[in-house]
Amino acid sequence: MNQHLALVGFMAAGKSTVGQRLAAALRRPFVDLDQRVEEATGSSVAEIFESRGEAAFRELESRALRTVLHEGPCVLATGGGSMVDASSRALLREGAWVVWLDLRFDTVRARLASDRRRRRPLAESLGEEGLVRLYRSRRPEYAAVAHLRVEVDRRSPVQLSRWILGALEPMSQPTGSPAP
Repeated sequence: MNQHLALVGFMAAGKSTVGQRLAAALRRPFVDLDQRVEEATGSSVAEIFESRGEAAFRELESRALRTVLHEGPCVLATGGGSMVDASSRALLREGAWVVWLDLRFDTVRARLASDRRRRRPLAESLGEEGLVRLYRSRRPEYAAVAHLRVEVDRRSPVQLSRWILGALEPMSQPTGSPAP
């Protein structure tokens, strides 16, 4: 596989955790899109949301995505909302092999409750009802960009990584060569 591998999905899907494992297994750099935005601005995602708003953050995120896609192949963990922009979805769909880490909302709720270390501006501001609406509205966006959908709920990061690597295996076979 000679292209980027990108992970998409709702917040708390495990994109960064699984992405780091995949990057190590594939011997590729790991890129976290939120971290790229933070490095470019010198501000955290939460600070950008608070001081500039979501629209400004999405523009910064879109620019960071374009930059990453012009670099060498990597494993990319996108932000949960990075697919709201149609041009970002198109860029990603064309420039990467995209895996949707899909999880039920009950799993989102449980993971957010157990991870109090990380600030999630949208989760904090929307409340549960708003978060459910956001979750439902983003599912079609993930589906539209994904080449592969993986159910996350009952799998550990190790299991998910192995499963995704298994799905990638046929893609790494030279054209015309039979798979073993």
